Amino acid sequence: STDGLNPDPNNSGYPDENNEALPTPVVLGQPVLGMSKRVLSTTQVDSGVYDVLYEMRVVNYSQNHAAFDVQATDDLNAAFPAPLTYQVQSIQLASGVLAVNSSFNGKTNQNLLTGNRSLGAGDQAVLRFVVRVTANGAKGTFYNRAEVTGKSSAGSTQAITSRDHSTNGNTPDINDNGSPSDTGEDKPTPVVIDGPVIGLAKEALSVTPVVGQANSYDVKYRLHIKNLSATQTAFNLQMVDDLSVTFPVPVSSQVTSIASTTLTVDSAYTGKADHLNLLTGVDRLAANAVASVDFTVRIALNG
Repeated sequence: STDGLNPDPNNSGYPDENNEALPTPVVLGQPVLGMSKRVLSTTQVDSGVYDVLYEMRVVNYSQNHAAFDVQATDDLNAAFPAPLTYQVQSIQLASGVLAVNSSFNGKTNQNLLTGNRSLGAGDQAVLRFVVRVTANGAKGTFYNRAEVTGKSSAGSTQAITSRDHSTNGNTPDINDNGSPSDTGEDKPTPVVIDGPVIGLAKEALSVTPVVGQANSYDVKYRLHIKNLSATQTAFNLQMVDDLSVTFPVPVSSQVTSIASTTLTVDSAYTGKADHLNLLTGVDRLAANAVASVDFTVRIALNG
């Protein structure tokens, strides 16, 4: 006999040819794999650079059949398109008996597992990996999904493959019906790259006539800066103020003092030409933090 409905699959009239004696398989059970994927944390490590910690849970929902040659794949190019760049920092097995692929990079090698381990009926495994993402000016929410596969028998060409796309969260089978591939159980996992949000306000604290100099005044300013982000630090803080715009010819201006209690001011600041930066650019401002800079400008109206 040969497997299937047609005794002579090639319709040659000779049903006893070598390739027409395939045994008929009987599947007594098959694995039912499901996968979830979530972001455990997003940590800012530098200006525009973030470490994203992912966690994946793989579950065999079958109660009577192991999953063999279990493999999980994740295309990180889909998660972090240009201009974002990324590099996998680490990968580890948090629980279970599967083996992680230490060469996983999400690009040329998208296999998270070695692919030669089995997952028993009702068993699960958890793996975690860290991706360092460089935003390169990009902001927003970025999504992707992973995939898990497993076979009904090891090394067989006739094995049945169980397959599932990951869903966001910690539970592959959201509706808890034992079938993790239902509609709505393949939601992509989001990661938010937002960066700091800087706000700046400027006030004139006082205008004082200069004694003995007609039509001359000392104008004292205060700049208020705030990082409006609730989570992201601002690095390499800088403020620019072009005083030639504020005081056009024939008015002349001269910065007589500049100071800050928390930021590093640039003592060469004049508000003109190549000296428009009030700070040296080495400071950082934590999430929700505020700072200020005071400076005084002596102006002469000159007519």
